[in-house]
Amino acid sequence: MPYVKNTRSALRYAVVESTYGARKRAPVSRAERLDALQRRIEETVLRKKGVLLIPAFAIERTQQLLFDLTQLFALRPELRAKVPVFFDAPMASKVNSIYVERIGTLELYNTKSQSPLKVKPLWLSRGLLADLGLDRDNPEHLELVRAMFKVALLGSEPDGALQSAHWLPLAGAWKPIWSRVEHRKQAIARGMLDGPCLVIASGGMCDGGTSTEYLKAILGRASSTILFPGYCSPSTNGGRLLKLETLPAVHRRLLTDTLRFSDGSEFLLSDINADVAAVAGYSGHADQGKLVDWCFETLGERHEVSADIFFLGHGSNEARQALTVALRGRARDWVESGFITSAPTIESPENQDSWYDLEQARWFSGPRAPLAANGDSVFAQVEQLRAENLRLRQLLEAR
Repeated sequence: MPYVKNTRSALRYAVVESTYGARKRAPVSRAERLDALQRRIEETVLRKKGVLLIPAFAIERTQQLLFDLTQLFALRPELRAKVPVFFDAPMASKVNSIYVERIGTLELYNTKSQSPLKVKPLWLSRGLLADLGLDRDNPEHLELVRAMFKVALLGSEPDGALQSAHWLPLAGAWKPIWSRVEHRKQAIARGMLDGPCLVIASGGMCDGGTSTEYLKAILGRASSTILFPGYCSPSTNGGRLLKLETLPAVHRRLLTDTLRFSDGSEFLLSDINADVAAVAGYSGHADQGKLVDWCFETLGERHEVSADIFFLGHGSNEARQALTVALRGRARDWVESGFITSAPTIESPENQDSWYDLEQARWFSGPRAPLAANGDSVFAQVEQLRAENLRLRQLLEAR
């Protein structure tokens, strides 16, 4: 995956996501994440003897979950015999291999322009290593954590680095925990979901991916739980399900909406008996405070605005509007304090059909300009890329 440095060099435009533009979230530690996973496993798999389904995005979310679950099972080895774990995410499997290959990559850096160069891991956070009792400046520790990722993400048996790390309590219990599902429809038909188990499947918002097959099989079961580790757009199946999280079962019976799947099948919300829950601490999206701080950054005594014009995207209308208010409020404060002389421009689309023409510096709604007959216009190229991207995603999710 590309590694993009955060640059501050005189930007004219900045496109800023607004997924959590209306929220302020308290930080969640890895220990709290592990506790939340453990409680859900105990409640659904061990007590209710049901299926715990975790729909997960292929990049970052799946890798975090597999690593956390492997650590949880290492801390509680008795879970290995009681909780079968199934992994069914073809695209994530490919990403897992890339993670393991690149997780040990190092980079040269210096904290100040005149300070000596140092070496640090490019992808490994200091917090993760500290949680494991490891030091990122120790080459042996870096090799050890790479071996841990190999076991967690690839299902490989522990290698020499883990076997010889007797000083690390987790090392001896760090073992593969999941089985790969090769033919999900046949596996489900043969009774894979008849007993208690945990399933990690692709399609984090449940509109596509392998998670839909498992959903259709367990939505009607009161013993099962669908656990979401991240954001779901309100218009997706995942978003519709999350609205049921705190809704009493008696009120579900009054719902008339349905979940719609890509194969044309539907499931009435009123027929859902499974529990629906969310686990915090996995989202990579910044909340409102962090987004505003990125746009208006304080560096010691200096105050810098990241761009002249901010375009807000990747969020609901409510989230964009709330973030717009927050950004304009920070800009007003900085102008009044004399940190900046004028406020940046905040641009936000009014609806999904809106688009912005940089040359005319204005918004338009509806169809874009006619495509050139020869297909050479920028719009034609963009539309072609969008179509190819959609087709590629469908192919990857179907495999």
